[in-house]
Amino acid sequence: MNILTLSTVFPNPTEVNFGLFVRARLWHMAESASIRVMAPVPLMNYLMRKAQFRPQIPLQREDGKLTVYHRRWVYPPMGGVFNAFFLFLQTLGIALRLNREAPVDIIDSHFAHPDGIAAALLALVLHLPFTVTLRGDETLHGSFRLRRAAMAWALRRAARVITVSEALMSKERSTSDKVVELDLNYNLQEVVSRMGVEKFADGRLPVRDHA
Repeated sequence: MNILTLSTVFPNPTEVNFGLFVRARLWHMAESASIRVMAPVPLMNYLMRKAQFRPQIPLQREDGKLTVYHRRWVYPPMGGVFNAFFLFLQTLGIALRLNREAPVDIIDSHFAHPDGIAAALLALVLHLPFTVTLRGDETLHGSFRLRRAAMAWALRRAARVITVSEALMSKERSTSDKVVELDLNYNLQEVVSRMGVEKFADGRLPVRDHA
């Protein structure tokens, strides 16, 4: 199986501890599938108010059995739901190229916003199924009407919606009015990370400036 992963939370040479939980899942999946990872790196750091070209991050590299593509992407500050469309537009070219080189069977995405929304749009163009892994910040994004609507649209279309713990699954189901309206009848499935759910029990998430 050829899997194309989209994740804005993934380690790179300048942030080696960023998104280790995503990397750990993909390393295990790579034992039985071919995985190429689109891990875009923001060109602008709005928290520090400066551009970061970071030439030490290659556009393509090998990470174990994973092939990782670190294309740069730009999004407006406080862009909200539109940042998902910027992510889609700026990953569409490489997704089309990778699909031509080796046909993709499924698109795998992590976090509903902006990654899951962008993955849904990519899947629509490429005529492919896709999955979304919910990792906990959907409550935050779900408090904004447009982001909630876009996440709901993406999750309705997903072949599978994955949570990484039973607690998160229960939370998502019990807070449907605040998150993504889980009366949408999408396929919700729990996947327990081999790294152990206790490592994420404190609920901390990586800092992402993709609001």
